[in-house]
Amino acid sequence: MSRAGIGRLVDAGYDFTFSEVDVSNDRFRSFINSGPVRLDQPAHMTVRLPRGFSAVNTGTAFELAVRPAAGWYPANRVATEIGLLALLAWLVAFGTHDLLHRSQHLQTQLDESQQRQAVLGERLETEIEGRMDLQKSFEHARYHDAFTGLPNRRFFMDQLDRALREVRGRRRHGVAVAVIDIDRFSLITETLAMRLATS
Repeated sequence: MSRAGIGRLVDAGYDFTFSEVDVSNDRFRSFINSGPVRLDQPAHMTVRLPRGFSAVNTGTAFELAVRPAAGWYPANRVATEIGLLALLAWLVAFGTHDLLHRSQHLQTQLDESQQRQAVLGERLETEIEGRMDLQKSFEHARYHDAFTGLPNRRFFMDQLDRALREVRGRRRHGVAVAVIDIDRFSLITETLAMRLATS
């Protein structure tokens, strides 16, 4: 028994009984035990005798019964484990709820941000279009007469300067300028100016 190290079971928190059991009438005779003579709901196994040993009584067997000293399911340990499981389940449920709530809140903020960004994009596009139209109107007013809408002297000088640069850069072979004089053109412009002023 000492070689089998059964005493280590006591150190591990187990009670045990080594006994001889009469199979026919369920009587037993205990040889060595660490706690109560008869254990309640033990795990037991039949022990075979080593070679050279024979049972004194026929119809008997040797049995080792083992059971945790605190019982298979000690109430305080089960209650502690159930409490820990309940706490863990509550923490998981609370964490999941908090995570879902935060993700919904972030999704709402993201949707609102995308809507604001779309509105700002439309405003920016409208403002850019307005500025481009304004720039075009400035360019048109710079190079065209306000009354007639015809190109003015500045437009002529700009086009002439550009053509001369292209001739110098040999991208154009030559430039021709035609000067046309219209008699009484001032009368036409004055008439148009008066019509615009009265309307």
